[in-house]
Amino acid sequence: MMKLQKSGVILDRVKETYHLKSDKKLAEFLDVKASTVSAWRSRNSLNYDLILNKCKKIDLNWLFYSIDDKSTLNQNDYYDINQQIPQNYYIIPPLFEKDKKNGNKISEKIEYEDIHNKIILPVDFITHKLKSNPEDLFSYINMGDSMSPLLEDKDHVVVNTSFKKPNDVGVYVIKVNNLLSCRRLQAIPGDRIQITCDNKAYSSFIVDNNVRDFVIIGKVLWYCHKL
Repeated sequence: MMKLQKSGVILDRVKETYHLKSDKKLAEFLDVKASTVSAWRSRNSLNYDLILNKCKKIDLNWLFYSIDDKSTLNQNDYYDINQQIPQNYYIIPPLFEKDKKNGNKISEKIEYEDIHNKIILPVDFITHKLKSNPEDLFSYINMGDSMSPLLEDKDHVVVNTSFKKPNDVGVYVIKVNNLLSCRRLQAIPGDRIQITCDNKAYSSFIVDNNVRDFVIIGKVLWYCHKL
C-alpha cells in the first residue's frame, strides 16, 4: 500500500493544479476559512470528503500518495484514509450541494438522515450506461411511499440535473413549494405536465410548465434499495 502524503503536500498539489497562488486563495476555493487551512497544515489533518468533492479533475493517486509524478498506480494500491475509492470511480454528491457554491440550498428543507452519504459509481458505467456527464449527477434520498413499489422510503437515486423538461415519460425529482420529491412526469398538450405517483393511493395532478413554485430538478436515471 502506498504511503499517504502529509496534508501540506496535498494542499500544495491542489494549489498547483488549480493555479492558486496563496493559502488564502486555496481557502476561498475550498470554501473554508484561511485559519482552517493553516490548522490542517500544522496538525497534519484534512477534511478528505471536502477535498474529494472539490478536486474532481485531479488524479487522486498523485494527489494523496508519495509518488513524484501523475503515473497511474495499480487500482488495488489506491486507498483513502476515510473511504476506499478505486481509481476511475466517481463520487456522486448529495443533491443539495448543487447550489452550495452559490450560497443557496436547492431546498430549504433537507430531508437526508445523513447528508454525508454518497453514491460511488464507475465512470465507465456513468458515461456508457447512464450516458451522462458525471458532473451533472447528484444523489437524492427518496422519502415516503408515494413512488412505491418502484421506490421505497429512503431509497437512494441518482439524478441527472441537465434534464429540465419531461421530454419522455420518466421519474424526476421536482421541487414544489420548496420541497423535493420523486414523481413520474409526462408532458401533455398546452405546455402542461401531468404529475403522477406510482402508489395509487396518491392522486395525480396537472400543472402548467411555467407555474411558480414548481421546478424540475432532474431526471432519475438509477436507483438502489435494500432487498
